[in-house]
Amino acid sequence: MSVLRKVEFEQSDFMWQYQLRYERDVVAQEEAILALEKFPTPASRLALTDILEQEQCFYRVRMLACFCLAKIANSMVSTWTGPPAMKSLFTRMFCCKTCPNIVKTNNFMNFQSYFLQKTMPVAMALLRDVHNLCPKEVLMFILDLIKYNDNRKNKFSDNYYRAELIDALANSVTPAVSVNNEVRTLDNLNPDVRLILEEITRFLNMEKLLPSYRHTITVRCGLIILET
Repeated sequence: MSVLRKVEFEQSDFMWQYQLRYERDVVAQEEAILALEKFPTPASRLALTDILEQEQCFYRVRMLACFCLAKIANSMVSTWTGPPAMKSLFTRMFCCKTCPNIVKTNNFMNFQSYFLQKTMPVAMALLRDVHNLCPKEVLMFILDLIKYNDNRKNKFSDNYYRAELIDALANSVTPAVSVNNEVRTLDNLNPDVRLILEEITRFLNMEKLLPSYRHTITVRCGLIILET
Protein backbone atom coordinates (compact mmCIF):
# COMPACT_ATOMS: atom_id res chain seq x y z
CA MET A 1 0.00 0.00 0.00
CA SER A 2 1.41 3.38 -0.98
CA VAL A 3 1.73 6.07 1.65
CA LEU A 4 1.06 9.69 0.69
CA ARG A 5 3.96 11.94 1.52
CA LYS A 6 4.84 15.57 1.06
CA VAL A 7 8.45 16.47 0.33
CA GLU A 8 9.74 19.98 1.04
CA PHE A 9 13.14 21.13 -0.21
CA GLU A 10 15.13 23.61 1.85
CA GLN A 11 17.95 25.49 0.17
CA SER A 12 19.85 28.72 0.57
CA ASP A 13 18.49 31.80 -1.16
CA PHE A 14 21.21 31.87 -3.81
CA MET A 15 20.34 28.30 -4.81
CA TRP A 16 16.67 29.24 -5.37
CA GLN A 17 17.78 32.29 -7.33
CA TYR A 18 20.03 30.15 -9.52
CA GLN A 19 17.20 27.67 -10.04
CA LEU A 20 14.83 30.45 -11.05
CA ARG A 21 17.25 31.98 -13.53
CA TYR A 22 18.71 28.91 -15.22
CA GLU A 23 16.26 26.03 -14.75
CA ARG A 24 14.07 25.66 -17.85
CA ASP A 25 11.44 23.50 -16.19
CA VAL A 26 8.32 25.59 -15.46
CA VAL A 27 7.40 23.70 -12.28
CA ALA A 28 10.91 24.19 -10.91
CA GLN A 29 10.74 27.91 -11.67
CA GLU A 30 7.41 28.26 -9.87
CA GLU A 31 8.81 26.32 -6.92
CA ALA A 32 11.77 28.70 -6.76
CA ILE A 33 9.50 31.76 -6.84
CA LEU A 34 7.38 30.46 -3.96
CA ALA A 35 10.54 29.71 -1.98
CA LEU A 36 12.00 33.18 -2.57
CA GLU A 37 9.09 34.74 -0.69
CA LYS A 38 10.93 33.68 2.47
CA PHE A 39 14.11 35.52 1.41
CA PRO A 40 13.37 39.27 1.08
CA THR A 41 16.81 40.39 -0.04
CA PRO A 42 18.12 42.65 -2.83
CA ALA A 43 19.43 39.53 -4.62
CA SER A 44 15.94 37.99 -4.65
CA ARG A 45 14.53 41.29 -5.90
CA LEU A 46 17.04 41.30 -8.76
CA ALA A 47 16.36 37.67 -9.70
CA LEU A 48 12.60 38.26 -9.90
CA THR A 49 13.08 41.44 -11.92
CA ASP A 50 15.28 39.54 -14.39
CA ILE A 51 12.53 36.94 -14.86
CA LEU A 52 9.96 39.66 -15.55
CA GLU A 53 12.18 41.02 -18.31
CA GLN A 54 12.78 37.64 -19.99
CA GLU A 55 10.41 37.27 -22.92
CA GLN A 56 11.44 33.61 -23.36
CA CYS A 57 10.12 32.76 -19.90
CA PHE A 58 6.65 31.16 -19.62
CA TYR A 59 4.08 33.89 -19.05
CA ARG A 60 2.52 32.27 -15.97
CA VAL A 61 5.91 32.18 -14.29
CA ARG A 62 6.32 35.89 -14.96
CA MET A 63 2.83 36.56 -13.57
CA LEU A 64 3.66 34.64 -10.39
CA ALA A 65 6.94 36.58 -10.10
CA CYS A 66 4.94 39.85 -10.03
CA PHE A 67 3.09 38.87 -6.86
CA CYS A 68 6.23 37.45 -5.25
CA LEU A 69 8.07 40.70 -5.95
CA ALA A 70 5.24 42.64 -4.31
CA LYS A 71 5.51 40.50 -1.16
CA ILE A 72 9.29 40.94 -1.06
CA ALA A 73 8.92 44.70 -1.52
CA ASN A 74 6.52 44.85 1.44
CA SER A 75 8.98 42.90 3.58
CA MET A 76 11.78 45.29 2.53
CA VAL A 77 9.70 48.45 2.86
CA SER A 78 12.06 50.02 5.41
CA THR A 79 15.15 49.48 3.21
CA TRP A 80 13.59 49.72 -0.28
CA THR A 81 15.23 52.33 -2.49
CA GLY A 82 14.03 53.76 -5.78
CA PRO A 83 10.53 53.81 -7.33
CA PRO A 84 7.86 51.29 -6.30
CA ALA A 85 8.43 47.72 -7.43
CA MET A 86 7.59 47.02 -11.08
CA LYS A 87 6.68 50.62 -11.89
CA SER A 88 9.88 51.33 -13.83
CA LEU A 89 9.58 48.04 -15.71
CA PHE A 90 5.93 48.64 -16.61
CA THR A 91 6.75 52.16 -17.75
CA ARG A 92 9.59 50.92 -19.95
CA MET A 93 7.50 48.14 -21.52
CA PHE A 94 4.05 49.68 -21.92
CA CYS A 95 4.24 53.48 -21.58
CA CYS A 96 5.28 56.29 -23.91
CA LYS A 97 8.95 57.18 -23.85
CA THR A 98 8.31 60.92 -23.95
CA CYS A 99 5.65 60.85 -21.21
CA PRO A 100 6.01 57.88 -18.83
CA ASN A 101 2.65 58.51 -17.15
CA ILE A 102 0.73 57.87 -20.39
CA VAL A 103 0.27 54.25 -21.44
CA LYS A 104 0.69 53.31 -25.09
CA THR A 105 -2.25 52.47 -27.30
CA ASN A 106 -3.38 48.92 -26.54
CA ASN A 107 -1.89 46.20 -28.70
CA PHE A 108 -2.73 42.69 -27.55
CA MET A 109 -1.19 40.82 -30.49
CA ASN A 110 1.48 39.43 -28.16
CA PHE A 111 -0.48 37.41 -25.61
CA GLN A 112 2.48 37.05 -23.23
CA SER A 113 2.82 40.82 -22.99
CA TYR A 114 -0.94 41.12 -22.65
CA PHE A 115 -1.10 38.86 -19.60
CA LEU A 116 1.88 40.63 -18.04
CA GLN A 117 0.29 44.02 -18.70
CA LYS A 118 -2.85 42.81 -16.93
CA THR A 119 -1.05 41.35 -13.93
CA MET A 120 1.53 43.98 -13.03
CA PRO A 121 -0.92 46.72 -11.94
CA VAL A 122 -2.82 44.21 -9.78
CA ALA A 123 0.43 43.16 -8.08
CA MET A 124 1.61 46.77 -7.70
CA ALA A 125 -1.62 47.63 -5.89
CA LEU A 126 -0.65 45.14 -3.16
CA LEU A 127 2.39 47.24 -2.25
CA ARG A 128 2.28 48.88 1.18
CA ASP A 129 4.37 51.58 2.87
CA VAL A 130 5.55 51.74 6.48
CA HIS A 131 2.02 52.76 7.53
CA ASN A 132 0.50 49.71 5.80
CA LEU A 133 -1.11 51.91 3.14
CA CYS A 134 -0.82 51.69 -0.62
CA PRO A 135 1.68 54.36 -1.76
CA LYS A 136 0.00 57.39 -3.28
CA GLU A 137 2.33 57.13 -6.27
CA VAL A 138 1.03 53.64 -7.07
CA LEU A 139 -2.63 54.62 -6.77
CA MET A 140 -2.20 57.64 -9.04
CA PHE A 141 -0.30 55.49 -11.53
CA ILE A 142 -3.19 53.00 -11.71
CA LEU A 143 -5.68 55.85 -12.12
CA ASP A 144 -3.54 57.18 -14.99
CA LEU A 145 -3.61 53.76 -16.65
CA ILE A 146 -7.39 53.89 -16.55
CA LYS A 147 -7.55 57.50 -17.66
CA TYR A 148 -5.28 57.11 -20.69
CA ASN A 149 -6.43 53.62 -21.73
CA ASP A 150 -6.91 53.70 -25.53
CA ASN A 151 -8.29 50.65 -27.33
CA ARG A 152 -9.38 52.30 -30.59
CA LYS A 153 -6.70 50.70 -32.79
CA ASN A 154 -6.65 47.34 -31.04
CA LYS A 155 -8.06 44.24 -32.74
CA PHE A 156 -9.13 42.72 -29.42
CA SER A 157 -11.53 43.85 -26.72
CA ASP A 158 -9.97 45.30 -23.58
CA ASN A 159 -12.80 44.39 -21.19
CA TYR A 160 -10.71 41.86 -19.24
CA TYR A 161 -7.80 44.31 -19.06
CA ARG A 162 -10.07 47.03 -17.67
CA ALA A 163 -11.53 44.51 -15.23
CA GLU A 164 -8.01 43.80 -13.93
CA LEU A 165 -7.44 47.55 -13.48
CA ILE A 166 -10.60 47.65 -11.38
CA ASP A 167 -9.21 44.79 -9.30
CA ALA A 168 -6.02 46.80 -8.89
CA LEU A 169 -8.03 49.70 -7.48
CA ALA A 170 -9.68 47.32 -5.02
CA ASN A 171 -6.32 45.86 -3.96
CA SER A 172 -5.01 49.34 -3.17
CA VAL A 173 -7.61 49.79 -0.42
CA THR A 174 -6.46 48.91 3.09
CA PRO A 175 -9.35 47.69 5.29
CA ALA A 176 -10.09 50.22 8.01
CA VAL A 177 -10.98 49.33 11.59
CA SER A 178 -14.30 50.88 12.61
CA VAL A 179 -14.34 52.83 15.87
CA ASN A 180 -17.42 52.46 18.11
CA ASN A 181 -19.30 50.78 15.24
CA GLU A 182 -19.12 53.97 13.20
CA VAL A 183 -21.18 53.85 10.03
CA ARG A 184 -19.16 54.58 6.90
CA THR A 185 -20.60 57.31 4.71
CA LEU A 186 -19.28 59.22 1.72
CA ASP A 187 -18.35 62.15 3.97
CA ASN A 188 -16.09 60.21 6.33
CA LEU A 189 -14.38 58.10 3.66
CA ASN A 190 -10.67 58.36 3.02
CA PRO A 191 -9.93 60.68 0.02
CA ASP A 192 -8.21 57.83 -1.81
CA VAL A 193 -11.20 55.53 -1.32
CA ARG A 194 -13.45 58.31 -2.55
CA LEU A 195 -11.36 58.59 -5.72
CA ILE A 196 -11.67 54.84 -6.28
CA LEU A 197 -15.45 54.86 -5.81
CA GLU A 198 -15.78 57.78 -8.22
CA GLU A 199 -13.80 55.85 -10.83
CA ILE A 200 -15.93 52.73 -10.33
CA THR A 201 -19.08 54.85 -10.67
CA ARG A 202 -17.75 56.20 -13.95
CA PHE A 203 -17.16 52.64 -15.17
CA LEU A 204 -20.75 51.73 -14.32
CA ASN A 205 -22.11 54.77 -16.12
CA MET A 206 -20.11 53.87 -19.22
CA GLU A 207 -21.49 50.35 -19.05
CA LYS A 208 -24.99 51.74 -19.53
CA LEU A 209 -23.91 53.26 -22.84
CA LEU A 210 -21.40 50.67 -24.07
CA PRO A 211 -21.85 47.33 -22.27
CA SER A 212 -18.74 45.17 -22.14
CA TYR A 213 -18.57 41.54 -23.25
CA ARG A 214 -20.77 39.50 -20.89
CA HIS A 215 -21.01 42.61 -18.69
CA THR A 216 -17.56 41.88 -17.30
CA ILE A 217 -17.06 45.41 -16.01
CA THR A 218 -20.49 45.61 -14.35
CA VAL A 219 -19.97 42.33 -12.49
CA ARG A 220 -16.47 43.29 -11.36
CA CYS A 221 -17.57 46.75 -10.18
CA GLY A 222 -20.46 45.24 -8.22
CA LEU A 223 -18.14 42.82 -6.44
CA ILE A 224 -15.69 45.59 -5.60
CA ILE A 225 -18.42 47.82 -4.13
CA LEU A 226 -19.58 44.94 -1.93
CA GLU A 227 -16.05 44.26 -0.69
CA THR A 228 -14.95 47.87 -0.17
